[in-house]
Amino acid sequence: MPVLQEAIAHMGKGDIFSEFFLMGIATIGAFAIGEYPEGVAVMVFYSVGEVFQTMPVSSAKSNIKSLLDQRPDAVTVLKNNEAQTVKAEAVGIGEIIQLKPGEKLGHFGGIGAASSNGTLFKGGNFLDALAAIQNVVLGMTYTLTAGVFKVQEVVFDPAFNWVEILQLVNVLESHSSHPVATAIHEYVGKPSPEIRLEHTEEIAGHGLKSTVNGKDLLVGNFQLMNRFGIPYDVDPNSCKDTTDEVLSWKMT
Repeated sequence: MPVLQEAIAHMGKGDIFSEFFLMGIATIGAFAIGEYPEGVAVMVFYSVGEVFQTMPVSSAKSNIKSLLDQRPDAVTVLKNNEAQTVKAEAVGIGEIIQLKPGEKLGHFGGIGAASSNGTLFKGGNFLDALAAIQNVVLGMTYTLTAGVFKVQEVVFDPAFNWVEILQLVNVLESHSSHPVATAIHEYVGKPSPEIRLEHTEEIAGHGLKSTVNGKDLLVGNFQLMNRFGIPYDVDPNSCKDTTDEVLSWKMT
């Protein structure tokens, strides 16, 4: 009966072919043709499956509840240099909380505040590690980046057709989700569907390799060029617009 009741309730909400409706039809059909054991078995197995399905959900709810129970009920707040014990939910924004040794540190607030500012922490232990940081080292520009690149300059050997080369590079980079590849897509545009690549492979930490029209196409950083013994006239140290990776290409 509970299954049939759920089926009717779902039908009232517009969900006709729900799992409850299907189970009900299977059971009624089995009884209609006299296959009572099969009808009972359908409901029994379905009920057992529901039990196993609710077990991990109940476990997760229990774990979350236990975590919430770890929140302190009262905290010590400093007002006019005097320590006052108040309820945790009564503490306002900007108040100074005194944390005594052994007391629990309401991590939930820290993780929530970080997520609202675009930073995700997988657990309170990472907040503890962050709190222990004493020095932060930045690059030459003293900035933190979001890993979003933009093409600043394109340098070509005059012996090559730069339009054709850019199209080849763009097609090959379409096989990568690297931020540099995204920057190339935005600079060149939609990859040409007429270019057919073969034997495309990623060389970890270096770039990509493929074959086009019987020739090898390499797209990656200077380490990739050095690995395959391809000479280049650009000094990596002179590339002021990049910090970590420089795009190079060569047809062999």
